[in-house]
Amino acid sequence: MIKFKFSISLIDDEISAFEQGDMEIHQNDSVISSCNKVPDQSMMIFVSLSDLLDSVYKVILGGHNKIKFIGTDSSFSIDIGKEGKLLYIGNAEVKMFVNHKELASSLYNEAYAFYMLYRKKLEENSYFDLRDSLSNFKSNCLN
Repeated sequence: MIKFKFSISLIDDEISAFEQGDMEIHQNDSVISSCNKVPDQSMMIFVSLSDLLDSVYKVILGGHNKIKFIGTDSSFSIDIGKEGKLLYIGNAEVKMFVNHKELASSLYNEAYAFYMLYRKKLEENSYFDLRDSLSNFKSNCLN
């Protein structure tokens, strides 16, 4: 089972679309993470999450066989691609294989839960990209 985790580095009353945060991806004993790296690999988490959803969407629907996702304002990167009937997420150290339904479901559920924690603040600041990416991903990848 693949599991995603998203977090914000510093929480204050001024949540914006540009908050720095981290991403972790777990599968069994394997972990890909932007946390606690030197140099720092935290990213603009809300913008990056929207980009991640859009990247996975392109691979699932067959528009691309491989995409390199790079966190916004970060050096954190992962490859997302197809190998046979499975999708993979990986970096130089780890490659995780998963079927597209499991990947889509896990990514969407964790991204949606994370978005809902900060939705009010984001929408007060007129940031709707993540909401729109979630809606597009749900409509096209969770059927």
